Amino acid sequence: MKKLSLSHEIHCSVDHFWKVFFDKDFNSTLYLKELGFPKFEVLEQREENGSIVYRKTRGTPRADAPAVVRKLLGDGFGYDEEGHLDVGKQLWSFKLKMNTMADKLRTDGWVRCEAQGADRCRRLMGMEFEAKFFGVGGIVEAYSEGEMKKGWDTSAAYMNRWIKDHPPTGT
Repeated sequence: MKKLSLSHEIHCSVDHFWKVFFDKDFNSTLYLKELGFPKFEVLEQREENGSIVYRKTRGTPRADAPAVVRKLLGDGFGYDEEGHLDVGKQLWSFKLKMNTMADKLRTDGWVRCEAQGADRCRRLMGMEFEAKFFGVGGIVEAYSEGEMKKGWDTSAAYMNRWIKDHPPTGT
């Protein structure tokens, strides 16, 4: 099993962070253009008391994995992400359900946002990856860890550009 922890400074308040995090246009552009996913869609998003509390998405990442990973997972590899926001804790918890080999792959994680002043916050995230493949599980886990790190780093940079181009209104 591999674990990944990252921290990124985001140039907005905690409240605005979550608005951007759940913005469908932001996510569509992030996944399809910035991350190069061939497919991405928000399948469901629920709100309670004015806050998004549940989201389910479906994504198909780029197909540039090492040969051993492509052979195990196939060309149509993708996943559904289901997550829930604990508004009081500012904590997003999520699980990825793979569309192939779901019984052999596990990825779950969390995102937390902490205020760093009026117009800054720190996005903290952690993930665990487990691939139950004899002899090559570590290769799959290391590939997943590397791809997720690149993706989260890219998303932080893009989120800061998005916020600059789409500043909060009404504040």
